[in-house]
Amino acid sequence: GTFLTCTGDDDVCIVAADGLLALCLDRCVPTDPEPCPPAFGCYDSPAGRWACDRDLSGDAGAHGSPCACSNCCDPGLVCAPAADVDDPACMVEGATGCCASVCELPDPEADPPEDPPTCPSELETCQPYVEDFVLIGYERVGVCRL
Repeated sequence: GTFLTCTGDDDVCIVAADGLLALCLDRCVPTDPEPCPPAFGCYDSPAGRWACDRDLSGDAGAHGSPCACSNCCDPGLVCAPAADVDDPACMVEGATGCCASVCELPDPEADPPEDPPTCPSELETCQPYVEDFVLIGYERVGVCRL
């Protein structure tokens, strides 16, 4: 098979459409104030790296909206397992994923300690986006979840 490699150091290769489509997208960090151009959001990829991709959410994509793809949520949100999101909109029948807010984890070295970020729901807390290991460059990326 043919392998596509991205030329830029900051590019992320995203394979979409069941492996038929490989895209080179700009790498981004979702907690940056403006990580991507207008109409684009910073979304996670199966490779675990975040990239700027077109926001496909249309009128939907707010916190708690059901989602079926990573860029089906508004910029600043990601598609998380439905069970992690505290929102009545997420309770629609058959929703497997719902849009959850990206948050920035407090700096563990900060003195005085930083307050944890607020989440859209009082029941949600900002938790590490990847639970089992730290992804270099994304140490403070979290997601609001139950």
